[in-house]
Order: sequence, then C-alpha cells, then structure tokens
Amino acid sequence: SAPIAAGVAALMYSASPPSQDLLEKPGAYVDLLSRCLKETARLKMLGTLHPNEFVGHGLIDAYAAVFKIKNEVE
Repeated sequence: SAPIAAGVAALMYSASPPSQDLLEKPGAYVDLLSRCLKETARLKMLGTLHPNEFVGHGLIDAYAAVFKIKNEVE
C-alpha cells in the first residue's frame, strides 16, 4: 500500500541520503528509490512472476530495498 511504500522510502532516505550529484538532477533520487523498491519487491510469494494490476510489483522487502540503495549511492 502507499503508506507502507512511503514509510520504506523514508527509511531508505534516512539510511542513504542523496549525494549532491543526485540532488542536482531533478527526479534522479526519486527514480533511484522507485527502481530499488521495484527491483527488490517479492513477486514469487504472491504466486506470480510478473507485475500485474492485482499484486502490483509484489511485497515490499524493506531490508533488501535499504541494502540496495546503500550500495547504489555509495
């Protein structure tokens, strides 16, 4: 749900704040947050391999998303 995604995005932001380079490019950090959330979401647990209108991109894996963005920003 949107509140959970927003909370995880805030957690990702606090764990790995954007660099000055990312801040100078409009939307770059938001794109990075979105990509990390989508790439770490778990679809298999919902019995599907592809995103769809019923399950979206899958269950949010907060730990994996934070770990991924920390590796992407550093």
